[in-house]
Amino acid sequence: MSSPALECIDVSKTYVMGRDIEVKALKNVSLTIRRGDFVSIVGPSGSGKSTLLHIAGTLDRPTSGRVLVDGVDVTKLSESQLSIFRKNKIGFVFQFFNLLRNLSAVENVMLPMLLSKRYSFKEARLKALYLLKLVGFPEDRLRNPPSRLSGGQQQKVAIARALANNPAYILADEPTGNLDVASSTEIIATFRLLNSFGNTIIIVTHNVELARVTNRILFMKDGQVFEEAPRSFLEGIPMDEESTRLKKQVQLDLLKLERENVERLFKNKVISGETYERALKSIEEKELMVKQ
Repeated sequence: MSSPALECIDVSKTYVMGRDIEVKALKNVSLTIRRGDFVSIVGPSGSGKSTLLHIAGTLDRPTSGRVLVDGVDVTKLSESQLSIFRKNKIGFVFQFFNLLRNLSAVENVMLPMLLSKRYSFKEARLKALYLLKLVGFPEDRLRNPPSRLSGGQQQKVAIARALANNPAYILADEPTGNLDVASSTEIIATFRLLNSFGNTIIIVTHNVELARVTNRILFMKDGQVFEEAPRSFLEGIPMDEESTRLKKQVQLDLLKLERENVERLFKNKVISGETYERALKSIEEKELMVKQ
């Protein structure tokens, strides 16, 4: 059985304010996010949502407890190790997009792949084009920098970028918080579709409509996590059947490209036989899920 995408074991986080004041942001939180989960984390301001998000993203360390990402105990890693691990294992989507202004839409998506050194320039560009098509980004905007994109378009680029290195999970912080209603609806539908293709997605949000389409809602209060019953996708926003069919084909094209990339890395002895077999198995599982 494969490891959970994310596991927090008795995680606590205490901030020291001044000399004598301690703020307990998280209190012995234990949480397991399974592969393929679509989870929203909701709760009032000050409940610990942002702290949990930062720890899940390895952007902060717990005061006590352990955090495992894809089976790896990240609480034991050095800062340099964490930086590399984060780049390859966690996809981030932020409220304010955080795109590089001097790069085009497609270049923003290519960048994580090129930094990983797993992809050639040609592979990174082709995969970036597939990913942007998958999230519904308009083809006539591919060369545009962020300043010439709408908020919804920038967020689509950010989602495509988050998917670039096949992360253990996508971690989204208020992904619809800076968007109008129409763009929010599109982004919600995009996350729902990506999860149906097997992507693990964790969202911190105040958006009730977004939380409602996830299959698991976690409620935070006073630094603790409370589990609610799973919610059906049937309550969510319907996807157009033709759009879904086309995007399934894009996802299959992406997996074909990923298979070719892994085969090249194995042939050139960049990855081991064990890593090669594990990667092929993951690709095959995703292909079956998309074809269902």
